[in-house]
Amino acid sequence: MLGTYHLSVLYDTLKDLHFLYETDRIYGYLLENIMKALDADAASLFVADPAKGSLSLRACIGPKKSTLEMIAEELPFPYGKGVCGWVAQFHQPVMIDNVQTDPRFNPQVDTLTGYKTKSILCAPIANKDEVLGVIEVLNKKSAVFNKNDLDLVTFLGRQTAIALANARLYADIERTRKFTDCVFANLTSGFASVDEAGVLRRLNPTGEALLGILSSDCVGKPAGQALNDYPPLSQALSAALSTRQARVREEADCQSPAGRKFRLGFSVFPILDGDLALGAGIIFQDLSAAAGGGTAP
Repeated sequence: MLGTYHLSVLYDTLKDLHFLYETDRIYGYLLENIMKALDADAASLFVADPAKGSLSLRACIGPKKSTLEMIAEELPFPYGKGVCGWVAQFHQPVMIDNVQTDPRFNPQVDTLTGYKTKSILCAPIANKDEVLGVIEVLNKKSAVFNKNDLDLVTFLGRQTAIALANARLYADIERTRKFTDCVFANLTSGFASVDEAGVLRRLNPTGEALLGILSSDCVGKPAGQALNDYPPLSQALSAALSTRQARVREEADCQSPAGRKFRLGFSVFPILDGDLALGAGIIFQDLSAAAGGGTAP
């Protein structure tokens, strides 16, 4: 059971940890908070590579930071070797008051960096199925590491695994969003969509140019209001929502807000997820500008 001080540290760390969506920011934030809370001299975070059975350094703080980062590019950290390797292999936290008396300690890094490790606190970053990494904290300045310190870092390791999963999910969503945005931005036809409530949610750049309106002025408004100058489009979107039926290759005479008259060709379709209507989309083009008169999309 954590004491009052460690519970306070835990609360202060977690209140921001799960709102970070970049892995490097998560690593740095975690180490800074742990070092400050435990009054430690140095700390490192390693990421696990199960396929290779090894760890790689992703963040570190301490007097030998630059040296450690340099040698870590060449030095392997296999599972089972050293304290961090042991933690990665057996998925268990470790607290060592005197590393010279523990056979799991590997002095190689101290030899290469010139650092002198005296005590270690090490915990896995893990979910229920796998170890994602390892947190290592070195040389508590004011005293020796205690069980509350170990429990705190162990719990933060579990919470970091959740934060990293959230960060990966956020990154996947962002990649999908950017891909979708690029698809619509590069369409040579105009495209607009509404949600299930009939509110305009997207108008691509080609659509802006064809209709003579800006998405910033109309997205977020009901389609009838957003496309006030284009009743055939708003009515077609509304019909697709209510009937869940597509309509293709239709045409209508339109006039832009600037007074330009042209003939618009369009196809409209419901956006469905099984039986659930998510909205409707419409593809359109200026037939009067198309070579040879053109046909509706």
